Formats: sequence, structure tokens, C-alpha cells
Amino acid sequence: MSEVNEEEESMAESILNGKRILMVDDEPDVLKVLEEEIQAACPNCTIDKRQHTRVRAIALVNEYDVVILDIMGVRGSILDIAVKRDSRAMLTHMPDAGGTQKSYMRARAFSPRRRWAK
Repeated sequence: MSEVNEEEESMAESILNGKRILMVDDEPDVLKVLEEEIQAACPNCTIDKRQHTRVRAIALVNEYDVVILDIMGVRGSILDIAVKRDSRAMLTHMPDAGGTQKSYMRARAFSPRRRWAK
């Protein structure tokens, strides 16, 4: 199979094809890694990567299919906006046993950063 056919097949299989993705994190390195991994798997998606400055206003105005948040995005109510708009939310940390655990359970996926290097 040629390299072009493999690439086309891979893109056709991606559930992120044509999706709009909002990534929110206070660490630019994390945003870069996420963007590189997602673009490698699905170059046909649109990625909007942001640090926390003004992200709430952006999330209220724009529609996203997937929202990837760090803990500040959860505490800053971006998770609330994503859930209300029926976006699929993924958190880059695991909920703790504290009082905010219930709010984290509204996310569709968890991918703790501490396990990324493994």
C-alpha cells in the first residue's frame, strides 16, 4: 500500500475529522504537545489553543466539538459551557477526592498528564 493511501485511510478513520477543538492550558508546552499529537492523527481538524486569558468569552462565542481542559478550565467554568453546548470535554488531570470531584464527572474523558510520558 502506498504512503498516500495509508495517510488517506488514517484520516478517514479519525473521529476528529472536521471537528473544532478548543485546548485550554496555562502551560504552553502542554498545548504544543497536544496540538502536535492531534494534528498528526487528524490534520483535517481545527485547533484553537488558548491559555486562560479571555478563554471564557471565546468559549461562549464559538462552537467546539471537543474541549480539552486543565484544572483551571474546570474551575473557570469552561467545563460548564462545554457541557451545556454538548461539546465532548476531556480533562488533562484526574479528579481528586475533594468537593469538586462531582463537577469533573461531567467530562467525557480523562488523560492525566503525569501518565503521558509512560
